[in-house]
Amino acid sequence: MDVLDSLVDEELRLELLLVEALHEEAERLAAPATR
Repeated sequence: MDVLDSLVDEELRLELLLVEALHEEAERLAAPATR
């Protein structure tokens, strides 16, 4: 069960990183359009 928990934690961490990266990319793409 510990292995499963650590896998879930890792998955959530990667998902959070992906969401943050996409958010930064979206802001970078939107910045020139708002000027």
